[in-house]
Amino acid sequence: MIGGGRFTMTAGFWKYDALYPTAAMVAVRGKVVTTDGRGIANVGVVLIADDGSAHSTQTGSFGTFEFSGVEAGRTYFINVISRHYTFAQPSIVRYVTDNISDIAFVAYSN
Repeated sequence: MIGGGRFTMTAGFWKYDALYPTAAMVAVRGKVVTTDGRGIANVGVVLIADDGSAHSTQTGSFGTFEFSGVEAGRTYFINVISRHYTFAQPSIVRYVTDNISDIAFVAYSN
């Protein structure tokens, strides 16, 4: 018998150990813009997983943000935080199964 990794060979046949699906890693991208569509830099964005773990970032010079290495198959809360702007919808809830790039937060001046 020869074995290694997930497979063993017995009497000329391959026998596999149970293969379990693993969650893929995806990216969650979006933007923070003014009501006229201009990107807003340095706005805080927080990604909170359904288990309570959180990651934060800030928007870039064009108002875009990205969280990479996000585990697919989970629900996430995406929150935006700013001292200079208010948002009609400051939180978004998404069940993530694949890359997301259509998240948009629209800001109103304080």
